[in-house]
Amino acid sequence: MEQAQFSLKQVCRQRVKSLFVQLRIDNPNLSSSILVVDQKTLKIVSAYMKMSELLEQGINAVENLNLKRKPFNLEAIYFITPTQESIALLIEDFANAQFPQYKCAHVIFNNKMPQGIAQKIQSEQNLVKKLSTCKVFNLDFNCTNEQLFTFDMIFGLEVYKGRNVILQEMAEKISTVLVSFEKFYTFELIFRQDNWKICQQLAQFTQGRLREILEALKRTNSSQYDHKEKTCGKIRIVIIDRAIDVLSPLLHDFYYQPMFYDLLEIENDIYQYDMQYGDKKVTKKQILNDQDDLFKKYKFKHIADVLEEVSSDFQTFMQTNTAAKVAKDKEQNLSLKQMTDIVKTMPQYQELVAKYTMHMEIVEKCLELYRQKDLQEVGELEQTLATGCDKKGSSVAGEKIIQRIIQVLKNQKLNEFDQARLILSAIIQIDLSEKDRRQLTDILSIEMQNAVHNLKLLGIQTQHSGSKSHKRVNEQVRKYAKNKMANETLELCRNTPIIEQQLEDLILKDFQTSGNFEKIVLNEQQNVQGQGKSLRQKGQIKLMQDDVGFDEQDKLLVFIVGGVGYNEVRSLMNNKVINKNLIIGSTFLLRPNDYVKELVKLQKL
Repeated sequence: MEQAQFSLKQVCRQRVKSLFVQLRIDNPNLSSSILVVDQKTLKIVSAYMKMSELLEQGINAVENLNLKRKPFNLEAIYFITPTQESIALLIEDFANAQFPQYKCAHVIFNNKMPQGIAQKIQSEQNLVKKLSTCKVFNLDFNCTNEQLFTFDMIFGLEVYKGRNVILQEMAEKISTVLVSFEKFYTFELIFRQDNWKICQQLAQFTQGRLREILEALKRTNSSQYDHKEKTCGKIRIVIIDRAIDVLSPLLHDFYYQPMFYDLLEIENDIYQYDMQYGDKKVTKKQILNDQDDLFKKYKFKHIADVLEEVSSDFQTFMQTNTAAKVAKDKEQNLSLKQMTDIVKTMPQYQELVAKYTMHMEIVEKCLELYRQKDLQEVGELEQTLATGCDKKGSSVAGEKIIQRIIQVLKNQKLNEFDQARLILSAIIQIDLSEKDRRQLTDILSIEMQNAVHNLKLLGIQTQHSGSKSHKRVNEQVRKYAKNKMANETLELCRNTPIIEQQLEDLILKDFQTSGNFEKIVLNEQQNVQGQGKSLRQKGQIKLMQDDVGFDEQDKLLVFIVGGVGYNEVRSLMNNKVINKNLIIGSTFLLRPNDYVKELVKLQKL
C-alpha cells in the first residue's frame, strides 16, 4: 500500500490546536476568550484553523490588532509578531488602567523577541499587571499547501545587495519550520557555495537560532526534542539561492497551476468568474487551494491532460449524481426517497457544478491566450534556449535563435513583459555579440532595460566583445533534456529546472556533499545504517521502484532564497525520486512577471 504523503500543513494545524488546548489547561478559568492577531499572524491562523475550530477552544471572536476595537470584559489571547508596531499596539490596549481593552492578556509571539522587546514589556506596569501569559510559539511561515511554505517577505532579490539583516530574519523563520515536526534530533543544513556566501550565511544563522531553540526545549524537557532516545529520523534542509537558476522563473510552463498563474489575473489566489443561474448571471469568487479537490487533482498535470480530464470527470459526475440526473430530466416521476436524496445532494451538486465550470473556463482561457500569443512558438524558442537543442534533439546556432526571436517579438499580442521574458532568456543563455544584444534590448523600454543590466548582480555576463553570438548551455542540462526526449516527453517540457537536477543529484549521492555543496550537522547520530553509501549505482528507475534513499521518518526540505517559480514547484512535486517527504519553501512564490519586476528594481535598492 502506498504511503501517505507527509503534510506540513497538517502538522502545523495540530500544533496551533494544541497551543490553544494547552493554554486552557494551564489557565482553567479561560473558558471564553477573544483572539487578537496582527496582519501576519492572521494569515497564519487562517491557514490552519476554521472559525468553528476556534469556537471549540472557547474563542468567541477574532480581532485585528491594527484596527480600533470595542472593549470586552473577556480574557484575550494575543497571537502576534514581536515587532515594534505590534508591541506598541499591545501596550496601548492596556495603557488606561481603569478601562483596559480586555480583562487580561495571554501574549504569544510567533517568533523570538528581538533585543529590547522583553524590557519594553516589563517597563509597562499597566500591561504587566494584566499579563497572564507571555511566551514564544515558533510558527512564522505560511503553508500554501500541504508541502509548500512561504514567508511572504515583500523583498526577494535584494539579498544580493549584501543585506545581512534580511538573512537573519529568514534564518529565524526557517528555524520555526524545522522545529514544527512531531519529534526531531538531528538536523543537516546543506548549502550551496555561491559567490555571495548567501546560502552559507543563511545556514550559519539558522544553526545559531536552532541551537537557542533546542537549548530552551531541553530546559523544559520537551517531548519534541528527542535528545534522549535519539530514534527519530533526520531533518535535512537544502539551501539554494535564486542565482543557481536565473532562467527558469522566466519560462512559460504548460502544466495547469503554473500556466494559469502566469496567464490569468489572479490576486491572493482568488479567481473570479461568472455563473449562469437560469436567466441570471452571477459573479463568483473561488480560492484556488487544496480544499478544492478538483484543483488538487489537476494542479500539477499538463494542460492537455486537464482539458481531457475535466470534461470526462464532469460527464461522469453528471451521470452519477442524483441531482444532476433530475436537472437533466425534470419530467421523471420521483419516489419520496428519491426526492429526499435530491434535497440532500443539491447544495453539493451546485457547488461541484460551479467548480467544474470554473476549471473548464480556466482551461479555455489559458488555451485561448496560448493561441493568441503563439505560445507554441514562444515555448519552443524558450526550450531551445534552455536546453541547447531543438525538439528533434539537434543543436541550433545562437545567431539562428536570435533571428527567430526577433520574428516572434513582432507578434502584436505579446505585451512588454512577454517580450522582456524572451529577451532576458536569450541574454542569459547566449553569449551575445554587441550587435545582437542591442538589436534585442532596443525593443524594450528604458525601465525594462534595467532588468537586463541587473542580471550581472545575479552572476550573468551581459557584455560580450566578440563579433558572433554563442550559446552557453550547461552540458548537464542538455543531457537531462535528451533523456527526457528519449522517454517521449512533451516537446515543450524538455527542460529540467536546475533546482530539480541539483536536488536529485544530492539524493542519488545519499546527501554526500562535494563540489558546490557543504554541510552543517547539529546532533550528528553515529553508526547510522547505510551512512555514506551512494545510491547512484542503483539508477533512477530502480530508485523509483524500490522507494529507497530515505528513512521513513526522514524529512527533506529545500529552501530557495529569492523566490521559487510555480513551474519549479511543479517539477519537484512530479519527480518521484525527489517528492517523498519533500517540503518546498521560499521567501515567496514567483510569477514570471513579478520576477521581471524584481529584476527591474534590483539596482535601485
